[in-house]
Amino acid sequence: MLDIKFIIENKEECKNKLLMRGEKLDVDNLEKLFEKRKKLILKTEEISTIRNKTS
Repeated sequence: MLDIKFIIENKEECKNKLLMRGEKLDVDNLEKLFEKRKKLILKTEEISTIRNKTS
């Protein structure tokens, strides 16, 4: 399995190799979802920090 960061950094190469295998992947959408995931993780950590300070 490929690392998502590798896929994002090598979009065209990954798209081409997947097409050769008969697969299709929307790398642009994958990148957007990955960025959204990172933001949500950061927000969760911030909330956890605030909760821990008030405890």
